[in-house]
Amino acid sequence: MSAHNQNDVAQVTSYPPIGANQHSFHDDPRDEIHLVSNDGIILRASRHDLIRASGFFADLLAIKPADKKETILEPIDLDYPGSIIAIFLDLISVSETYIPLINLDPAKSLMLLGDYTMSDRTITAARKAVIAASCDNPLELLVYASDRDDNRMAKAALKLLKWPGSANLGDPYRDVTSRKEPFLKYIDRLRPTFQAALLRGLVREGGVAYRFHELETRPGLFLDHEWSRLADKFDAGTLTGEEEDEITPLQV
Repeated sequence: MSAHNQNDVAQVTSYPPIGANQHSFHDDPRDEIHLVSNDGIILRASRHDLIRASGFFADLLAIKPADKKETILEPIDLDYPGSIIAIFLDLISVSETYIPLINLDPAKSLMLLGDYTMSDRTITAARKAVIAASCDNPLELLVYASDRDDNRMAKAALKLLKWPGSANLGDPYRDVTSRKEPFLKYIDRLRPTFQAALLRGLVREGGVAYRFHELETRPGLFLDHEWSRLADKFDAGTLTGEEEDEITPLQV
C-alpha cells in the first residue's frame, strides 16, 4: 500500500469521533459539511445554506477543497449542543424566518450561536424566541437586552411591563422608601446607556405638597410607574430597526 493510501486509511479510522452519534434528521449523505456538537452529535449541513446564511461559514468555506473526502474527514467542531445546532440548520434552510418554540435558555444559546456564526437570520429568530419565552419576566428580559446592548429587545421588554404587579419593584401606593432600594438595585444591573434612557423616559414633572401646608405645592420630579409608556420612545443609542418584534407568549 502506498504512503498516500496509508494516510487515507489513517484519516478514515479517525472519523467519526469516538462516542459521536449521527443526528437523526440532519444526516443527508448529499450534505458534505459535517458539524460536531459539544455533546457528540454529528450533523450534516449544506455548504450552500451555510455560506448563504453565515458570515463565519462564508469565510471558512470560501475555498472548496479539491478532494471532497477531505471535507468529510475534517468535521467542524462547534461548542454548542446538537439541539441548538439543529435549530440553526433548520432556520437557515427555509425561505421564511420563523420563531422557534423553545424555552429561554435554548433561545439564548441560539442567540450566541447566531453571534458566533455571524448569521443575521439566526439572530433575528433567536431574539423573537427570547422575547416569546420572557413574557412572564419582562424585567429580566430588559436586563438581558442591556447585556446585549439591544435596543429593539428593550422596547419589547418595556411593552410587556404592565403595572401593577409585573414590575415587582414595590407597591406604588406605599411610601417611597419601600420602593427606592429595589429600584436602585435593579437599574444597577443595566448598562449606563440603558440607565440613562430609562430614567430620561420615566421622569415626570409634578407638584409636591409642603409638609405643613398640604394645599400648597412646590415643583418636583417623579418617576412614572407605567413603564410600558416608555416602550415606543426608548432609545439607548444601540441596535435599532423599523421592524417591530413580535410579542407572542411561548406555548409549548
